[in-house]
Amino acid sequence: MKYITLIALFVLPSGMAWAVTYHGRATMGTFVSQEKHEPEPGDLTGRNDFATFSSRLYYKASEFYSNKNHLVLDLRDKHDFFDKLDKERQELSSSNEFQLRQLNFQHVPRRSGMVYKLGRFYEPKAGSSFIDGIGIGHRLSPKFEFMGFAGLNPKRQDQTYLEFDDKSQTYGLYVDYVRGYRSFSKDFTFTNALVVQQYDGEIDRQYLYNYFKYQTGFYDYFQTQIYYDFEPDGKIQNGVFTYNKLLFKRLRASLQYFAYDVIEYRRREDIREILDPSPYQEFRMTGKWHMTRSKLMTFRILSGKRSLDELDHNAVLLKLSLPRFFSRYVDAFVSGEHRKKFTKTGSYFGFGAGYFAKFIEVNAEVEYGKEIQTDGSELSPLLIELAGTYRFSSSLFGSLAFQAATDEKVQILTSFFKLTYRFGNQGIAPIRDGAAPRGRL
Repeated sequence: MKYITLIALFVLPSGMAWAVTYHGRATMGTFVSQEKHEPEPGDLTGRNDFATFSSRLYYKASEFYSNKNHLVLDLRDKHDFFDKLDKERQELSSSNEFQLRQLNFQHVPRRSGMVYKLGRFYEPKAGSSFIDGIGIGHRLSPKFEFMGFAGLNPKRQDQTYLEFDDKSQTYGLYVDYVRGYRSFSKDFTFTNALVVQQYDGEIDRQYLYNYFKYQTGFYDYFQTQIYYDFEPDGKIQNGVFTYNKLLFKRLRASLQYFAYDVIEYRRREDIREILDPSPYQEFRMTGKWHMTRSKLMTFRILSGKRSLDELDHNAVLLKLSLPRFFSRYVDAFVSGEHRKKFTKTGSYFGFGAGYFAKFIEVNAEVEYGKEIQTDGSELSPLLIELAGTYRFSSSLFGSLAFQAATDEKVQILTSFFKLTYRFGNQGIAPIRDGAAPRGRL
């Protein structure tokens, strides 16, 4: 891998190569989906089957010439399906194409100094923007920085992939402030960005991105993430507002408001959803009671509405989680929910369990329900999800997942397998990427 680093850096002197730190991962996998539904007019088979192969390469080198320099390469399939079991894959082609997700050089000082990025880069501080161009700014301190950027726009709003487009431009500016605290239980972050996207000389989208978080304790915080569009319409395109509060020693509650546009709705919709995508708003209230270290009771009520047809979504959920109750390696849950979701009303029962150890993780979840459609028909939906990960070594692990969603009108079976190899001279985290043990959060 040392030679890969030398090639990627092109002109890196051999005497400096040993100072370079690098890491990366290569992923390969397959995805198979089978769908059988009631035939529609003109559809004689009532099937929608799909299979494809996918791969990805990510590579990052740092600390060459200076600890401020970084080189990033991210090459993946045009349609990346890993960890996204939803209907979006039904539009994919079995002959997948590669996309260059990132290829950039970054100069980012740790404390203060000039900041610049060149190439195709991703800028989350500007509302998850991708730019084929340059970004120049300044970090005044570890707490405060700003940057302006300009170039071509490789990802339009309605795309899930990136492609070169010389007719699509983007430019903008972000300001980021992070108040540092010695304690992880406190945080103050404020990020604002103004982004303009043009197509063929005309403004296609202009929006203000805002991220704000004020936290005074582990469970006491207020957080917002907003995309406010000026063009084509003046409105909140996507937004999330969260207020979380520790009421008593073992009881906490949260209030949330969500606003989605058509594109975000499509990404989040249920696997059995048949309605056309629509702008959507939702209010949600959640209470969590930590009965003991291994017993957690969750209560949730929500109310939402689609803008396209004024259909409602109302639900009440009660869930008992048992982290490390049966064993230090096992957690489980059981849940009951009653919901009226757009065109169907029903009650649902769910349960699941997971086993996690140093080399293996296995999870299983089942949900069964009885629901009535607006046309009077009755359905008995069953959803089964199985997933497992095995670590062959510190750098090689594989994952396998299976999902089945069935009722009297449709049967959907999906599965995928992926194999990931991680390399580099930096420390490699375990399977769960250094996350805290289950039941501790």
